[in-house]
Amino acid sequence: VITADHGEEFREHGGLSHLEKLYDELLHVPLIFYGKDVESSRVEKPISLLSLVPTIFHFLGLQENEWLQGKNVFEAEKYIISEAWKDERITAYRDNEWKFILSGGKRELYNLKDDAMEQKNLYGTKEYKEKCKEFEKIINNHVKMMEEERRKRKTWLQKEKIKRAMRKIKG
Repeated sequence: VITADHGEEFREHGGLSHLEKLYDELLHVPLIFYGKDVESSRVEKPISLLSLVPTIFHFLGLQENEWLQGKNVFEAEKYIISEAWKDERITAYRDNEWKFILSGGKRELYNLKDDAMEQKNLYGTKEYKEKCKEFEKIINNHVKMMEEERRKRKTWLQKEKIKRAMRKIKG
């Protein structure tokens, strides 16, 4: 497996860093699987690194576990949701054509087919009002789901700590 955790910004959007923004120069990284029984193919949709472990499980013929958040690259959605934190949550929806970024009160929309460098923010134009609502709804649903998952994991961890403590007491 060949991949990276993030790209680098070299002033494409005014900075020199690799944190706190969700533009493609920071998100787009290679994901290459190589092996004896791995067929050559190209996945023509954005893929999250959350798909890494499920895809490895797929190639090894292992059953995916319920605790895995992603899906293997062959079953993944046609879009990804990316997140970062600065002073607040920054979340982005991305498919092959569109990128919608939600950062506090700021919103950005880019048509990646016409503007691959994400320089012309289309948010606020009447033409794309419904599209922005659709993407914002997808992001908000994702955030709610992630908050619920976090609560479930926290509860599970607390139960596990109690079980371990009880085992220690029982000897």
